Amino acid sequence: MADLPQLIQKAWQQRALLHAAAGQNTYRIFHGFSEGLPGLNIDRYATTALISHPAALHDDLTIITATLLNCHSFDLIVSRPQKQPAKVLRGTAPTIPLEVLDNHIKFQIEPLAANPGLYLDARPVRTWLKQHSENRRILNLFAHTGSLGLAASMGQARSVIHVDTQKRSLRRIRNNYQLNNLRIDDRDLVRKNVFTYLRQTSARFDGIILDPPPRLPRLSRQTTKDQNFQSLIPAVLENLAPGGWLLCFFHRNAPKYLSTSADIQKLTSHPLTALWTGTSGDDFPETNPQAKLRFTVYQIEVGSLLG
Repeated sequence: MADLPQLIQKAWQQRALLHAAAGQNTYRIFHGFSEGLPGLNIDRYATTALISHPAALHDDLTIITATLLNCHSFDLIVSRPQKQPAKVLRGTAPTIPLEVLDNHIKFQIEPLAANPGLYLDARPVRTWLKQHSENRRILNLFAHTGSLGLAASMGQARSVIHVDTQKRSLRRIRNNYQLNNLRIDDRDLVRKNVFTYLRQTSARFDGIILDPPPRLPRLSRQTTKDQNFQSLIPAVLENLAPGGWLLCFFHRNAPKYLSTSADIQKLTSHPLTALWTGTSGDDFPETNPQAKLRFTVYQIEVGSLLG
């Protein structure tokens, strides 16, 4: 594609503020859907570039690599074709996780893994958590590698409990905490079904992070085709302390009936107030708001949770 280098170079230049930001070396370099080539996404992880692309762009990888090297002296460039294993295009495959910085927080990533370990489009909400978690007891559900709970811990949360069904995810959470010299023990890492945990715990939390996957696995005796907020919202509110907040993630192209606070309000009798609403950052440009990752923080009226 003749204009591919120009598209990538333009996108690189438009991220000048991110290039210069202190404590920040990981973000999206090229977001193909809205920057000229749907299906092609390029992410920066410190000195590594990860190219996600359809098989049809295989013959363009040489020119993509050359263009990236004209933009920055990447040590490692990795190709990730859709539904195929990752392949190193430049450099040597790492034998240990790499370290990156996101808003001054250190994370381990694995560039050749199916999931590197850090969702770059959630950067704005990690910033919010770092600023609004002080002295709060936080529950991080569907924790994955713990980046959201870690951001809360870096913001001086009193405690953070991470819940996930995957042993490997909990191990990666521990590694990320250790990387930032933060204390964590087995009581903070719960390997359990989210619905089971919510039924069994009597704890109340001052902040609950609810980031279910786009299609929820079999969790509550049913298989769902969406994030299943219909079951999750009533369940988590039973564990929210008076004055606490609930952070909800709405994935790209989430059902339209869950696109507003009014839709969420219908799922509970507790009065909700939207404290903050955000979307993925400027490195994920979209003309269609429904196509962006969206997040809203709700606060429940104190009196409605008492008794």
